Amino acid sequence: MKGRGKGNISKLVENAPRLCGEQNPAAKLTIGQVTEIRRRYVPRQISMKALATEFKVNPAAIFCIVHNITWRS
Repeated sequence: MKGRGKGNISKLVENAPRLCGEQNPAAKLTIGQVTEIRRRYVPRQISMKALATEFKVNPAAIFCIVHNITWRS
């Protein structure tokens, strides 16, 4: 609780840089793909599930991209 243990990484996490977008090693999409998803998504013409299948991501990721929850820049 006092931060004396070896396993305490709270200070490391709090000082770690925030990697956004393509800089994040866990990112599966590029900014070009995100722009393409936003350009192509039109409700009732192409589904989020179809875009998710095409770009090999979860439909929830497409939802967040379309609604500017993630990839806001």
